[in-house]
Amino acid sequence: MANIILLKRGLVTNIESAVLKYGEIALAFNADKTKVQAWAGTSTAENGGTEKVLINPDITVPSKVSELANDSGFQTAAEVSTAITTAIAGLGTASFRKANAVPTAAQAEDNVLYLVMNSATGHYDIYAKVENEVVLLDDTTVDLSGYIGNTDTIDGGTF
Repeated sequence: MANIILLKRGLVTNIESAVLKYGEIALAFNADKTKVQAWAGTSTAENGGTEKVLINPDITVPSKVSELANDSGFQTAAEVSTAITTAIAGLGTASFRKANAVPTAAQAEDNVLYLVMNSATGHYDIYAKVENEVVLLDDTTVDLSGYIGNTDTIDGGTF
């Protein structure tokens, strides 16, 4: 058969009047609940359950995470902010640069988008270094065919 442990709780100021049977445990908190005491009943039925013993003298309950040991490696807000700032600083920001010709992989720089004039279209082609080669990403041509222009008419109206 399993043993049942009875546990009572309350304020330190009321522990003197608390009735604890033999083997009962009581947790007594101070008014702001920052300290806790553990009491054990040592009485028998004959003396009315008024005898008890303080098990732990003066244990302070932490009220802030900073008062606990950081055995899980949690980071503080400052550590998180520093890690984010460092990570962002390590990212390169892309910039555009006009070039007379498509650069070779050895000449091209990371995070640079090269604008090379395409004489056949009259628009710039956009190149970038991707891993160890320079690739054409797109061009600056904009095709607006199929869109309504300001001289088109729809249902008799001009835009």
